[in-house]
Amino acid sequence: EEGIGDLAGSIDACDEATLKRLLSAVLRKCPESRNKVAQQYNLATELSAVSEEERRRAVEDQYRELKTSGNDEPDLSDEVDFYERAKFVPMRLTYDERKYLRLIDSTMHVSHYTDHMDAMSGARINPARRLALQMKQLCAILTGMQLSHSYEHGQQLMQNREFSTRSAFFQTVLEIGRRYKILNPERMRDSYGKLMYFLQDSRKPEVRELIEFDSVVRVRTVYDVLSRSPRGLEMLEDPQLRVATMEIMPEGKHRTQIQREIKAKEAAIKNLSRTYCSVARRRKHQYGSFSGYSFGLLRSSYADSESDDDAKNSEELTEDIVEQCIYSLGDHSTYIRFNREPCDRMIGFLKEYFDPVDPGPAEYSLAIEEGVAGARLSHPHQRQYTFVLQSMTLWREVLDNMFQLWHLAEEDLLDEEHVYALTDTGQGHHRVQKSPRSVVAMQKILAKVQRKVGGWIGSS
Repeated sequence: EEGIGDLAGSIDACDEATLKRLLSAVLRKCPESRNKVAQQYNLATELSAVSEEERRRAVEDQYRELKTSGNDEPDLSDEVDFYERAKFVPMRLTYDERKYLRLIDSTMHVSHYTDHMDAMSGARINPARRLALQMKQLCAILTGMQLSHSYEHGQQLMQNREFSTRSAFFQTVLEIGRRYKILNPERMRDSYGKLMYFLQDSRKPEVRELIEFDSVVRVRTVYDVLSRSPRGLEMLEDPQLRVATMEIMPEGKHRTQIQREIKAKEAAIKNLSRTYCSVARRRKHQYGSFSGYSFGLLRSSYADSESDDDAKNSEELTEDIVEQCIYSLGDHSTYIRFNREPCDRMIGFLKEYFDPVDPGPAEYSLAIEEGVAGARLSHPHQRQYTFVLQSMTLWREVLDNMFQLWHLAEEDLLDEEHVYALTDTGQGHHRVQKSPRSVVAMQKILAKVQRKVGGWIGSS
């Protein structure tokens, strides 16, 4: 009773504007009453006013619903989540690998490979001349890459033309370029396209027979690295891995809470790296080492290796590598939050402020009419609501599976069975190729979105 009396006293002390906002907040819970009151007392403007505090609470409530809703997000265990994630998450580039990144990026940036191979005249030349042109361009890129890295080895390669002896170096550099692009989609826009066209041609049987090695290797993922050691994959089951890879957000937290989370994360990373490494951290205080990495080991791994086995045997699951795996998984969490969270927020706002059936006041109607305000279709409110929801949900699922889709797209592009055909599409000559893996993956994503939304507007 005392609480009710205090509430009544507080309401009596409110001015007219505050009472209107309070009434708007109450009526927002009941759409039918809201419409009647809005029409009778002309409160349409006030009903659309939302304070910053109300917006903050709505966002927090919506996030809680998205995280705990069993219909929208299936509850997966940590083991399944990290096992599946690790298979597609590329390893973060190390400090020493970045010089090879600059090498491949610069090589492709100055290359005119696609200008020579995919020009309009290139489609009309006979196969023998085209193969000779391909080999000339491919050998020029490989030789220039090796010469830029090591002048001595480049001279030897120009004399003997035995590209297979430098296969480990070429495979490593080309893989680093592909791995960096997956981790940073906004970088290497033109260089990556040239790189993929170069790799497509290098996988042709007649070209591979002449250069005597396959330039395409698997992109180095967290799963591939951890599988070197029997205990490496066990880390993916450890509950501490979620703490070690979590992203610490400062919103709504005190400094002490943020510091506690940072310390907990650092402690989890150290504990996991010490527990699941196969070799303890080597602390060498001598010339020729840098940040725990030996330059001699680096040269034996990348520059002077004659085969893949030499490179693999020289790498062990050290504490540094385990930490790099954890940081790579953390990078993926950051990528998901940065790209998928805007879609989650927009879906949350759509469900919070718009009714799927009853638009209410005119300000809340999503209806569009052809020719009005740039609209090219006519949709009533309900149909447009479903269209917006399905579009945001589809893009949200695509972003959630972007790394998997990228791997599948590369496998389709570099598939030896379904090679491309240089075809005149009416807008110039382009490489046209089947993409069975990408099609199947997108069909699964589309079916999942259709089940979530409960219907579909437009072509499916």
